[in-house]
Amino acid sequence: MRTETIKGATPSVLAQKAAVALNKQLSAYKNGFYLLLSGGSALNILDSGLDVSLFNKNVTVGVLDERYSTDPKINNFDQLTQTGFYKKIVESGAKFIDTRVREIGPAQKEKNATNKETSEELTERFSDALKNINVPIISTVGVGADGHTSGMMPFPEDPRRFGELFENTDKLVVSYDATGKNQFTKRITTTLPFMRNISYAVGIVIGDEKRQALQKIADKNGTLAETPARILREMKDVDIFTNIE
Repeated sequence: MRTETIKGATPSVLAQKAAVALNKQLSAYKNGFYLLLSGGSALNILDSGLDVSLFNKNVTVGVLDERYSTDPKINNFDQLTQTGFYKKIVESGAKFIDTRVREIGPAQKEKNATNKETSEELTERFSDALKNINVPIISTVGVGADGHTSGMMPFPEDPRRFGELFENTDKLVVSYDATGKNQFTKRITTTLPFMRNISYAVGIVIGDEKRQALQKIADKNGTLAETPARILREMKDVDIFTNIE
């Protein structure tokens, strides 16, 4: 993991730096790639100079984790569709892993009290879309003030539970209840084994409230259960841009 600290940099400057780094990586993948995007401030990278000419029918775009919600202000893929970047690459022929909650058909309603797919059904659909990928996987990443990344929250009080949820090598995606850990409690997230297979990731870490989380990532000692974002240290190639000194 490489960390570049730019003193006094605004969020827009950091997003531009991340977009430049991302463009450099994507331009090397002539046969296509998967681009999985984090929500929150990481979405700012998309409209900060990301080269849409690099996207075509050989490219697949989705999110790195999802919030199970039909509210377009909460669901991560829904928020992605509201960016200028999304509107441009729709015309490129790129494919999408749409993780918005689907309406279900009449045949399914007998098994489901609502007319929406369940979080477990969405998790299975998301996981199926990430199987047997034969091109590089690229992602943007974020870091929460609590040290979470993707949708994996810290479980310092229960490392065993953390391992059961996020370290299962048979699971690309899991769903769980994050009540008491995050305001968005119904989480669907890629797992640690999946993130270790990402070819390149880039992220921005902004704001003094994230200083402690960034320090915990950098510390020699620490655990993933305490600070899930320490997975960035184990990933193949990561650039982080920050204004935190």
